[in-house]
Amino acid sequence: ALAPVHVRAEIAEHLATSGDVGRPRSVLQQDFPQIAPQISELPEERWWWAPESNDAATKRFRNNEPKDAMKKRIGAFRRWVFAQEEGTTIVAFGHSTFFKELQCVGGGVGSQKRLANGEMVKIQI
Repeated sequence: ALAPVHVRAEIAEHLATSGDVGRPRSVLQQDFPQIAPQISELPEERWWWAPESNDAATKRFRNNEPKDAMKKRIGAFRRWVFAQEEGTTIVAFGHSTFFKELQCVGGGVGSQKRLANGEMVKIQI
């Protein structure tokens, strides 16, 4: 049996440039029909930081995500991880800044190394 797949908005890239703006949930479901039910786990149609100011479809970018907001998301993801059954292996795909900060939140010892594009790293929380 395949392992369950979950789509977590908390792992979104830190919104700092126009290239970081997400796509609407319905567009993702259309583009990735094989995981459309899991994409429905995204909490809102427009699930990224400040969707009223930032929109990939109209190429609008007016509002960076504050670092405190990103850290709040990372804390929410950590809580979700800790709520999983002990011994569960979680494979998470995301961006370097997220994983760099994930290691620092909650008093963890963070790595100052940015991940290369496509690099994998094991983080034990």
